[in-house]
Amino acid sequence: MKPVIGIAAQILKDTTDQFVGQEYIRLNEDYIRAVTKAGGIPLVLADLPCEDLKVLLLKCDGLILSGGWDIDPLLFGENEHPKLGRINRKNDDFFLDALHIAQDRRLPVLGICKGHQLLNVAYGGTLYQDLESQKEGAFRHVQTGERADYSHSVRIEADRWLSDLYPERIDVNSFHHQAIKDLGNGLRSAAQADDGVIEAIEHEKELVFGVQWHPEMLLSRNEDKALALMKKFVQCCAKNKN
Repeated sequence: MKPVIGIAAQILKDTTDQFVGQEYIRLNEDYIRAVTKAGGIPLVLADLPCEDLKVLLLKCDGLILSGGWDIDPLLFGENEHPKLGRINRKNDDFFLDALHIAQDRRLPVLGICKGHQLLNVAYGGTLYQDLESQKEGAFRHVQTGERADYSHSVRIEADRWLSDLYPERIDVNSFHHQAIKDLGNGLRSAAQADDGVIEAIEHEKELVFGVQWHPEMLLSRNEDKALALMKKFVQCCAKNKN
């Protein structure tokens, strides 16, 4: 039986004149397609009371934390930087609740973009709230091209979860202005950009992985390399299930 992969969705508020303040649950369809192509069954997770969220995650064999807005800096002990983007603490807390339940069940977890950053915060790490102003030598990580276009390359580190999938260097897309600063407890870098930004992580003991780029978006052009990453995670979930 195919593994069921829970995908934590974003909570967004309407800013138009018609439904100001109305909250929506949003998940880019790319995530659904990516999990399906990789051999899993996607289950979209919304912000629910922890007891109800546990019921849903009992049906899951893995968890994906999706991309989204900036992370509340109070979660890693900092005040807001002038260039901090839009945040939603309710969304951050929902992601953390889902992660903690997944950890209790020892489910494999994959964080993508914001999800990658939130994993680091959850394990006690910190973030650059704005790369260009806070990290010397950082280049622009918010690309202007289409979502499936490449933006820059990353170096895959040896003996990591990505090293058996890719050569030493691969091209990725890029849609973030925040990034990992200090690694969380038990986490290690798995890939870095040429400016030193950590682009992928893994936990030393747990089945926890993160990537700063968006493999699900690259798949919109049937990108085989992106599919390999998603397949590896789905297969990890299937193996852990058994």
